[in-house]
Amino acid sequence: MATLYVTDIAKSRAFYDEILSVLNYKVVASFLNGTYVCYAPDTKPALYSSLAIASSPDKSPGSVHLAFSCPSSEAVAQLYALALQTAEKTTASRD
Repeated sequence: MATLYVTDIAKSRAFYDEILSVLNYKVVASFLNGTYVCYAPDTKPALYSSLAIASSPDKSPGSVHLAFSCPSSEAVAQLYALALQTAEKTTASRD
């Protein structure tokens, strides 16, 4: 499982909730008052987690490469387009 450290858990969760829905990922666990959130595909058991985001305002996220299995090239294109749109929305709302 990969863990991404983020400075704004609410914006990060909004981003990943939206884009990972294309791959049928959902939140399978949330800990520490929602500051640690785990995602997994619908097809996996609830204890399986592929990605976690954790609130850590003081920790630099560094460089991270994520790869997901997609059922088709159309799903890849859809995920990419949605990620760009969602990133634009979430970064535009910065103060």
